[in-house]
Amino acid sequence: MWCRARPAGARMKTRLRLSAADQMVVRAVGEYLGSLAAADLAWRCRLGRGGDQRAVRKRILTGRSSSRWAGSLTRTSNGQWRRGMANLTDRRIALRRARRAIGSRLLVPVGRRQSSLRSQQTAYRHTMSNSPSRTPSRNARHSSMVNSSTGPSGCLELRTATPD
Repeated sequence: MWCRARPAGARMKTRLRLSAADQMVVRAVGEYLGSLAAADLAWRCRLGRGGDQRAVRKRILTGRSSSRWAGSLTRTSNGQWRRGMANLTDRRIALRRARRAIGSRLLVPVGRRQSSLRSQQTAYRHTMSNSPSRTPSRNARHSSMVNSSTGPSGCLELRTATPD
């Protein structure tokens, strides 16, 4: 039976105990800042891959909120746009890989198996490990020749090899 380790950190909850009037104010501020954030993100998306014009966007947002909120909103919008573009790039790469895989599968005639890269590598390793040119210690042992390679593997056996 597995024992789970206890969490290392302490869990903290922050809960504001607000009056009804304060709740209305906090909700209104949240909705207002949310609308500014949505508008700034839409603006950033319209700019595309060109310059992000963060200074211009921040200046306009500063007129509608504080400078700190404007900086935070523009920084968040830039981060969201960058993450979205990275996700699109990753998805495009995944689709290209899938297209190549499907294309290679379609090239195989019906009723025949397609050998995978792994099976090809395994077959190559198998043939190379059994070829006479790749087994110098076995060949040298039978012909009593000394191996000229450096390194400790098999050197002692080869120096003392005698013909059978």
